[in-house]
Amino acid sequence: MNDIAGPDNHEISGHLRISGPTTLGVKRLASSIARFANQHPAVSLELNLTDRNVDLIAEGYDLAIRVAHLRPSSLIARKIGTYRFVCCASPHYLGKNGTPTHPEQLQEHRCILSLNLVPRDQWHFEDQNGRVLAAKISSNIGIDNGEAMRVAAIEDAGLVYAPLVLVEEDIAAGRLTEVLADWEKYSLPIHAVHPSRQFVPRRVKAAIGWIAGDLRR
Repeated sequence: MNDIAGPDNHEISGHLRISGPTTLGVKRLASSIARFANQHPAVSLELNLTDRNVDLIAEGYDLAIRVAHLRPSSLIARKIGTYRFVCCASPHYLGKNGTPTHPEQLQEHRCILSLNLVPRDQWHFEDQNGRVLAAKISSNIGIDNGEAMRVAAIEDAGLVYAPLVLVEEDIAAGRLTEVLADWEKYSLPIHAVHPSRQFVPRRVKAAIGWIAGDLRR
């Protein structure tokens, strides 16, 4: 990818400190940033993964990747992607317990509760006519980490409502099976956020463009 930061193509340099969420960071940002570093060896990079919203200015970050509907602030934000969710379970669990065909049937199943979702006991779906349904779920296990939820689902613990980026390889490999595919799932915008400055460093602009391009693939 060409340096998008300006009309010339001079080598960019300097230090770049980036914050990103854990799941997206492990599944997408780490590989994207590694390729960016190979393309721009004069840039030193620091990628810190946390599900906490860091204070960019107080903590000295140049850029944050955030998966959320953002509140108005003095920060500059650019939408660079969409974080989609899917509902899935292991083939063994579905073979033993049946496959739900409507969100209302989720109450008849064991579901793996995400302790990070609010509210915790509802999964949101939208039908082909745009009707939104908040489906109540039944759960005997709650987990606050996406990777741990993924493992629990593979081990037949129940249905999981998880980011597509977390489980897409498992679905492709047959370890998990998507259910309720005709229903649109919850999604969140992915934003690149940086402090408002008169002159944004070219390395920041270049990194945003690079990551946005990778997320479109």
